[in-house]
Amino acid sequence: MKTFWDYVLEIEDFYRRNGVQIDPVPQVKLNRTETDRFNPFIPTANYNPNTNVISLYIGGRHTKDILRSFCHELIHHNQYLTDRRGFASAATTGALNENERLAELEGDAYRRGNLMFRKWTETYTKP
Repeated sequence: MKTFWDYVLEIEDFYRRNGVQIDPVPQVKLNRTETDRFNPFIPTANYNPNTNVISLYIGGRHTKDILRSFCHELIHHNQYLTDRRGFASAATTGALNENERLAELEGDAYRRGNLMFRKWTETYTKP
């Protein structure tokens, strides 16, 4: 039976094979703190380019949901690797509603991260 870490490594390899720059890969840390999983305002994941760490909040969450968050954060890592200055300035200034560049980065991470996750899951599905 595969472990969570097996899936993380498979996803990283899938990103590489699909031309998404992720090297050097960030460290992945799991935050097991139990939280109110019915609270829509708690964090699910984040990427810190200064430490090259993706933090995943896993308390009370389904593995598929956690891996989808991982895919989203890997896109943020890719954004940082391909435009460090642009990423850093957008990611540290203001709220999403007040920062158009941050909204663009988030939109890109949602779109590409979810698409990559879906494509990866389909590698396990027979038509």
